[in-house]
Amino acid sequence: GINAEYGYQVSVTLMTLLEEQYSNYPFCSLSSCFVTQLNEFRVYIPYILHYNKAIETLSEVSQRPAFRLFWANQRKGLAVHYQDLTSFLVLPFQRVLRYIMLLKGLLAKTNEFHVDRPGLTMSVEELERLANEINQKKKQQEDLEALYSVQNSINVGTQLKLVAPGRSYLREGEVFKRGLIGRKPLYFFLLSDQLLICEDNKNWTFFAGNQPRFTLIELVTFGRTSSATTVAPSYISTPSMTQLPIGGITSELRHTLVFTPVGGLDFKLEIPGSSHSHNYSTSSLDDLNEWTTAFQSLGFCDQVARLLMATR
Repeated sequence: GINAEYGYQVSVTLMTLLEEQYSNYPFCSLSSCFVTQLNEFRVYIPYILHYNKAIETLSEVSQRPAFRLFWANQRKGLAVHYQDLTSFLVLPFQRVLRYIMLLKGLLAKTNEFHVDRPGLTMSVEELERLANEINQKKKQQEDLEALYSVQNSINVGTQLKLVAPGRSYLREGEVFKRGLIGRKPLYFFLLSDQLLICEDNKNWTFFAGNQPRFTLIELVTFGRTSSATTVAPSYISTPSMTQLPIGGITSELRHTLVFTPVGGLDFKLEIPGSSHSHNYSTSSLDDLNEWTTAFQSLGFCDQVARLLMATR
């Protein structure tokens, strides 16, 4: 969990170590201050992962008169007189990156034969490793929150479990299914191994109370691999698992998903050997490009940059 007091103590300890070393200038080792504290900097991980929730909570409680009075009294102190609370909440969020910037600046000014250079180099490498770990954990948490959000917004007449190990959220948005008598608006949710095709009930959700906004009409499960086959201008996933029945939704064997931009604002989705082979359109070229990029991230597209240039 979050231990704000411990995080504060980590900062105080680092500042004390730096002041002690600086008092011995020029016989000081600034890098030793960071080397001894590297493991302690992990205290920032849970704080950063919960930062967005903290901002949401602050926004909610800021509407309460009691909290506004409390904060007004706190601001009378010299330390917080000119800043709001969000200015303080963001400081730990930025701490690791600022340490990296500081140490890289010191490295740039440090002779390669200086006794402190190895320690500075190691500190930068370890902090960058920590920053990458934080980014990965934050992405995983955002994926989890997005999957729960999608799951709760779709009505399938039974429980839909989208949260699964390794599954991530990629993109969502309105598309239009082309037919003989015009275009039918639909809504896509693209995950790392599934495409959920839904009807958007936004026009009557207001009258339905708290009912889910979307109705799932088709769930496509596909494979994901970095070695997907490319047959220009189509981008093809690899064979995968069987589509599972959900409620009254048609169940089919899904081997391969083919995504093909077909000119203008249109693209084609096809599952060879199944009944799914439809043309869809987007509302703008930017929207089409974003969908193409999303499919590219699945390993479907190896030549997307060339394709996007051709469509402009």
